[in-house]
Amino acid sequence: MSKVSAEGIREPWSERLRRLLDALEERWRPDVVLIDSRAGIDEVASACLTDLSATMILLFAIDGDQT
Repeated sequence: MSKVSAEGIREPWSERLRRLLDALEERWRPDVVLIDSRAGIDEVASACLTDLSATMILLFAIDGDQT
């Protein structure tokens, strides 16, 4: 999902998410960033899987009473 800025620059969702994470890193220096993507593979999940991480850990859960 791309967004076009007022200047006419098209920026993909993954680039916007990368800018947000870079800003968080610069300001807060977190050890870990957790991104919740419960609904399956959507824009957030696909950006995380393909564009963002050098090191990634995927967590899965079974649909049950405790999830």
